[in-house]
Formats: sequence, C-alpha cells, structure tokens
Amino acid sequence: MKRTLLVFLALASLFLDTNLLAQSLPTEWIQRFRPQGLCSDRLLKVEIDSVGNIYTAGYAGGERGSPDAFIMKRGPLGDTLWTYYYDAGFLNEDFIYDFTYDQSGNVYITGASNGSSNSFADCFTAKLNVNGVQQWFTRYPSGTFNETQGNAIAIDSTGNIYVAGYFDPQIGSPNWMVVKYNNLGVQQWVDIYNGPINGEDKAYDVVIAPNGNATVCGYYWDSTAFGAINTLVRQYNPNGAINWQDTYTNPSYNGKDEAIKLKYTQN
Repeated sequence: MKRTLLVFLALASLFLDTNLLAQSLPTEWIQRFRPQGLCSDRLLKVEIDSVGNIYTAGYAGGERGSPDAFIMKRGPLGDTLWTYYYDAGFLNEDFIYDFTYDQSGNVYITGASNGSSNSFADCFTAKLNVNGVQQWFTRYPSGTFNETQGNAIAIDSTGNIYVAGYFDPQIGSPNWMVVKYNNLGVQQWVDIYNGPINGEDKAYDVVIAPNGNATVCGYYWDSTAFGAINTLVRQYNPNGAINWQDTYTNPSYNGKDEAIKLKYTQN
C-alpha cells in the first residue's frame, strides 16, 4: 500500500510540474499552410530576422504527391506577408534546404530540383526581393546526367553568394561542392573535391568568416589508419583558392566523423 501511494504521489507531482510548465509557455498564435491537396508538407528551416519576421522553408506535396519547394515570410503576429512556390514540372521533386537574407530584405534560397523528365536533380539557387518576387534563378550544372544538391547558402558583405553541397557524378561517389555567384546570379567559380580514395565527400554548411572569406565544413573519405569518414573544413579566398583547411579523425575509432554546422565567434 505504501509503495502504491508513493507511485501515485510521484505521478501526481509529474503531472503538476508538466502542467505548470505548459502554462508558462502560452501559445501566441498558430498558423497552418496547405498549398494544395492532402499531401505531405514539411518545414526544413525556420528563422527570425531582427524585426521579428519569420521565414519558413521546405517542401509541399504537389500533384500526385511529388514535393515542390516553398518559402514563406510571416510578420511577428503570424500574418502571411508573401509565399514563394517553385515547381519545375514533370511531376518531379523540388526541395529548399537552406536560405539566408541580406540587410535589404532580399532572400536567397538553395536546394535540389528535378528540372527535366530525366529525374536527375540539380542544385538550384535563387534570389527573391523583399516582396518574395523572384529576381533570378540558376542551376548547377543544368541539363546533365549528374546530380547536385545545395545544402547551405551564405552571402558576404559585398553581395556574393556561396552555396555548399555535393556533386554526384553519373559514375562514382558524391564529391564535395562549393559554388560562388555574384549578386546577379552569375557563377564566379566552383570547387569540386574528390577525396583520396574516390569515396563519398560532402559539404554541409557555409558561413562568412570575420575576414570576409567563405568557410565550409563537411566530410571526406580517407583510407589512412582510423580514417573512413573524416571532418573537413576549408576557407576560400574571393577567387576560390583555399586559404587553409583542416581535418579531424577520431584517433581510436574507424568510423564517421562529420562536421555538420559551422559558426564563428566575433574574434
């Protein structure tokens, strides 16, 4: 009996604590987005700007369930300011994996899109103005039998855009990929890196260093002792040359070591 009473009191205490916690986090508002039909819709990134506007991006199930890319901007109270929706057609798949914005409110997106009937995905990058209107749209590369994907995007102080992801050739494993565009969407350079044993190499994130250079993290496949998948970080100068790079592998375990996110401190 005593044990039963203790269990009951513990459960009651847990319920009260959970209830109090729920009450301390009131819901300000809830918004739902269903662009078409009853297909799956997913958010892949959410971010809030300095004045409280909320950006959400991902994909929405389109015709016959094939996902289409979208990003939307809401005001601080949840009101929808604009929605950008992209469908390349052919009942293929389009995804936004990352976005960023500049001080003027322009938004830059990247991801993957099947742009033709051959079902091979292209890394796409686009610029939207402050009202969500597309200014330019580009693919890398376009119309080939290779697959590419943009995992991350960053913009420097002069308006250049950097996209990090991977290039998957028709034969072989994916390769590390970084592409630079100017503010008009014109490609400036590309770095495709195939590691020492032709294994899988991918870039996950890109940020701008305090010195203004793009820095990218991800992984590469190595054959050295305790190698396998190792972290890789590279910093590029404005012309695409590598300023420095660093790698890491767990010294006692032959397994995966991946750098997924990157951040600089102020110094």
